[in-house]
Amino acid sequence: MTGKPVLAHRVDGAGEPLLLLNGGMMSISSWDPIVGGLAARFRVVRCDFRGQLRSNEPPHRTLDGHVADVVDLLDALAIDRAHVVGTSFGAEVGLLLAATHPGRVASLVAATATGVATPLMRDGGGGLGRACREAAAGHMAASVGEIIVPAFYSPAYAAAHRDELAARAAQIALLPPWWFAAAAELLASIEDLDLRPVLGRIACPVLVLAAEGDLVMPLAQTRALAAAIPDARLEVVAGSGHVLVVEQPERFVRSCLDFLASVSRYDGRVDRAPQRIGAVTIRREDSMRKPVYIAAYHQSKFGKLMGMQPPEIIANAVKEVCAEIKADPAAMDVGSVGAVCNVSLNKQGLLSGLMAMVPGLAAKPIDAVENACATGGQAILSVIHKLLVGDGEVGIAVGYEKMRDNDGKMDGKLIGEVLGYFSHPDERAGKVFIFPHLFAEVMDLYMKTYGVKEEDLAQIAVNEYANAKYNPYAQMQKVQPTLEQAMKIEGINRYVVEGLPLKTYDCSQITDGYAAMIVATEEGLKRLGVAKADAVEIAGYAQATDPLMKAGRDVLRPAAAYAAMGKAYAMAGATPADVNVAEVHDCFTVMAAIAAEVLGKAPVGKGAQYWVDGKAAVGGECGINTSGGLIAKGHPIGATGVAMIGWSAWQLLGKVPPELQVPNAKVAATFNIGGPICASVCTVLKRAS
Repeated sequence: MTGKPVLAHRVDGAGEPLLLLNGGMMSISSWDPIVGGLAARFRVVRCDFRGQLRSNEPPHRTLDGHVADVVDLLDALAIDRAHVVGTSFGAEVGLLLAATHPGRVASLVAATATGVATPLMRDGGGGLGRACREAAAGHMAASVGEIIVPAFYSPAYAAAHRDELAARAAQIALLPPWWFAAAAELLASIEDLDLRPVLGRIACPVLVLAAEGDLVMPLAQTRALAAAIPDARLEVVAGSGHVLVVEQPERFVRSCLDFLASVSRYDGRVDRAPQRIGAVTIRREDSMRKPVYIAAYHQSKFGKLMGMQPPEIIANAVKEVCAEIKADPAAMDVGSVGAVCNVSLNKQGLLSGLMAMVPGLAAKPIDAVENACATGGQAILSVIHKLLVGDGEVGIAVGYEKMRDNDGKMDGKLIGEVLGYFSHPDERAGKVFIFPHLFAEVMDLYMKTYGVKEEDLAQIAVNEYANAKYNPYAQMQKVQPTLEQAMKIEGINRYVVEGLPLKTYDCSQITDGYAAMIVATEEGLKRLGVAKADAVEIAGYAQATDPLMKAGRDVLRPAAAYAAMGKAYAMAGATPADVNVAEVHDCFTVMAAIAAEVLGKAPVGKGAQYWVDGKAAVGGECGINTSGGLIAKGHPIGATGVAMIGWSAWQLLGKVPPELQVPNAKVAATFNIGGPICASVCTVLKRAS
């Protein structure tokens, strides 16, 4: 503790510190509707500035004083560095704090802010300052609320919430005179605001949230603010007035969480140079020095490979994807290959050597990768990295798995054992089928935490089986369960673990199969003779890994998954709203629900509802797992990540069966995981331009 008087404050939650800074007419309690969504992941600190309800000392006449108060509060709470979210007046304080005390701000969300005073601000908030001074003198307190509504709220919100806003105005009229005097001083302190000289000093990741209908801090000036801050990201929220945190609280929280998930963790030391790997600090020219494209994709039918062995599987994958564009394997400069059970089930290691046996691939940079179920995605990233460091212009990634014997039969107990090797040893005891057991626990936690029903998750499986019917490459084309069948415990459908809700239809398949992709630079496309119009750009990609042990971390909001997805979006210059096609890792139905949240298509806890409402359907808001997903298309582990990206590319190129084609497919996202929501590979794809 510093011994100095500190601002009145409240702390909720645990984790990295997150400081909320009020707008001028707000108080600590104004954040109540949204703080829960933030406190689930952060130690949230709320405070009232001097002159607000709980800090009733006279306010400072300049922003510098408020910044000093915030620093004193952080010191008193022993917080060296915090994420900061500020709105309106609080955003201005946050901007100045980040510029003048860079070691104290890990990242900043500045909502409905400006870098220089607007006409309405110079007019005391459209007469609001004058009305507050009149109210402080005991006159016309009711007029304050009457001014706030048309100036601060959008017409649509004001009309829809007329009674609520009238009640709020009546409450304001009952506040003590000193509060009105202080509010007038707060408004006066920013009448001559000009932060432009210091905005260039801000070094932390910054998200600027703008409200489309903001009259106090108009969109044009918020855009100018974002442009003045190095590498800042701008999001514009349609339909909202200045009080964005009130009008669209769910969007506000989602934008904050998406941004914060993409910002790296800090080590807690003051004055440490910020880690510039968050969403807003990635420069495309730094992270992807040249664009990379999907030139070709090919996969086997998923299901059973019968007597085919790894040497033949890899050779077929290479030759068949090359045949898609009439290329010779010798045109490949680099390669990567991945499988998961190649040693434990197939007794085969050194897969790169098998790839090098394909005529034309000998003596080239080829590696073998393994990242559990994220192996396929990792193989593609390995190829991209080789191209970006200059090892070539064309590369090939292959993923495969052979999990059944030469007669197409499987040893369920053996497969359960070998897949269990990809969990932490301390979490295996007492589990016969380790991964279904671990995800049954996740499913149970998800249902209890968010009030989700078994049938909500079962609906996901029903939807995916319906998609697989039209996918000629899917394993489960001929199985069409109804919701009633997916819920009924009989025949093949049973609870996998006694006392936990996971059923057979909630699980992905034991599958053989392979998939291959040719990735190329622009020069590589020319060399292959592939027109850009026939290619898809891998516009963003990222990989991140959480600790292997499930216990002790938030598996419902996996940090690595959110970080990887956020970084991929930022690299692509895209947002979740841009995406209308996605393939996600539904190894179990609960992961399809969580994945919708990681994608940013649904708020935390609402992923299952996104599917139930039909938003993930082929004709919905975002067609997710139109291939049938792992649950119905199949899950040949090493091939899965490649197949996700490949199917998404086909969607963008209009190459999937018409019954599965997403209308006007524009931007696609993929989310491939390995282990108990541990390793995550995410990509964002766009049509080449």
